[in-house]
Amino acid sequence: MLTMKLTLDISKTVEQNAGTYFDAAKKSKKKAEGARKALEISTAKMEKMRMQSVKLEDEEKQRQEKEKLAKKEKIMQKPRKNGFINLGGLFLQKDFLLSEEETQQQMR
Repeated sequence: MLTMKLTLDISKTVEQNAGTYFDAAKKSKKKAEGARKALEISTAKMEKMRMQSVKLEDEEKQRQEKEKLAKKEKIMQKPRKNGFINLGGLFLQKDFLLSEEETQQQMR
């Protein structure tokens, strides 16, 4: 059961008193609708920002992975003091090219 206290102005008619409460209720309803719309807009903005954040995080991870791979490739191709380079785990002289047959023999 819902109970409410009402204050009536005895100098006004019943219709005028009812109109006062009706206007107040109308104003409250408009405020509630405005608050709902503002909440929806804020929620949408937050979701958009979250998606942008996820996208930026993914891009940063990809950038870091590319950077890591580039460093690894640079290290692998960097000539050692003895003049050899690391090519997929095989150490080769920088100016030495292996034939396909020789490569297969080294891989066994």
